[in-house]
Amino acid sequence: RRHLLAIPAVDFQIISGFGMEASVNGDTVLVGSRRLLTNRGVALPKMPAVSDAEVWIAARQPIAVIYLHDEIRPEAKSVIAFLQRSATAVALLTGDRAAAADAVAAQVGIKEVHAEIAPDAKLQCIHRWRQEGKKVAMVGDGINDAPSLTAADVAIGMGAREWVRGKTRDRGRN
Repeated sequence: RRHLLAIPAVDFQIISGFGMEASVNGDTVLVGSRRLLTNRGVALPKMPAVSDAEVWIAARQPIAVIYLHDEIRPEAKSVIAFLQRSATAVALLTGDRAAAADAVAAQVGIKEVHAEIAPDAKLQCIHRWRQEGKKVAMVGDGINDAPSLTAADVAIGMGAREWVRGKTRDRGRN
């Protein structure tokens, strides 16, 4: 067992769609996407292309990168195929890197992929499709997706249930 010193973080802030930042011993610590770090002026090393999602940790310079692999639910491919056979357009909207998004889309048979987009860009897609007269169902997984879930005709929230439910509850009553 290692005896690691836990140092409290202060001024914690979520940066929607990108990650988070906090102050630790006076240093700004960033945890999140590659884009978060580059937007904050952190130079990132060249890394081999991988299809996993990345979570970067930096304080002035990169400290670590964690790769996360998406586990596709066994029924996902058949659900997507059913929707496509039913003349339903299916698109993947994600803040993940293009390589990770393309890998997931290939596994489940989705052709239209919008990767590396922020929550507001997802919302713009939903609004555009609704303005085109399309009925939109959105499957989202948390607080970042709550605005898009609220804007969709049908919202399916997976994760962060209580927060999303509280924000979208009145939509079904109208």
